[in-house]
Amino acid sequence: MSVDVFQPSANKNPTVVVNCNMPAGTPGFVDIFLGPNNTTRTAYSQKIAFTAPAANTNSSPITCPIQLPSTPTQYHVYSTVYDANSKVLGVGTWTNDTVIFTASLVGTITWS
Repeated sequence: MSVDVFQPSANKNPTVVVNCNMPAGTPGFVDIFLGPNNTTRTAYSQKIAFTAPAANTNSSPITCPIQLPSTPTQYHVYSTVYDANSKVLGVGTWTNDTVIFTASLVGTITWS
C-alpha cells in the first residue's frame, strides 16, 4: 500500500475509472470519499454523473472534486457507484491511503 500526503483542507481533483455491468448508455453516478472505514464519510465529493460504456468496459476517467479533511490523520479512500436512482451498486476501496498533515518546528537551530 502506498500513501498520498496532503495539507489539511486542500482542494483536490482525483479521478476514478468505472468498470461495471450496466448496459451501454445507462446513466449512473460515482463519488469519492475519505474516512476510517467504508461507512464513515469524513470528506466526500458530490455524486458525479457518468454514462456507462459497453458492459465490462472501462469508462473515461471521471473527475470528482473534493476538499480534504482538516483533521491531520491517515484516511482510507473509497468510491461508490450508483445507478440513476442513487441505489448503491458497489463500493470500491483504493490501495492508496491519504495522510493529512500539519507541521511545526520544534527545537533550536545551531549555527556552526
